[in-house]
Amino acid sequence: GRGSAAMGYNDSKLAMILFAREFNRRMAAAGRSVSAAAVNPGFVSSDIWRQVEDLPLVGWAAAPIYRVVLKGLALSPKDGSMPSVYASTQDLKGRDYFSPYFVLQPRLLTSILGAGWWYPMEMMGP
Repeated sequence: GRGSAAMGYNDSKLAMILFAREFNRRMAAAGRSVSAAAVNPGFVSSDIWRQVEDLPLVGWAAAPIYRVVLKGLALSPKDGSMPSVYASTQDLKGRDYFSPYFVLQPRLLTSILGAGWWYPMEMMGP
């Protein structure tokens, strides 16, 4: 691989945003009224943290402290599901990214990257 698990996670989030934006751009250009959204549930206390000691900068010694912080600051799974529920049930009104923390503004770079990532994704097929 080319990097850590954290880097792969971050790359997958970027790909999700780029895919949604490029999909929406293509659908609008084709006159279609279908849309896609990328969703960030936020910092959620879920089973994804079961191996927290493997995270960079945490390690086995800090894992117990991190778990206490996780319990105190993280969203519940129910609250973490709200951006997904909202994105799937509301009129997106041109929005293609949902997060409980902020609104992501479109940038020229994401438009350029989205077009570049579309072809390899298309080649992977359904």
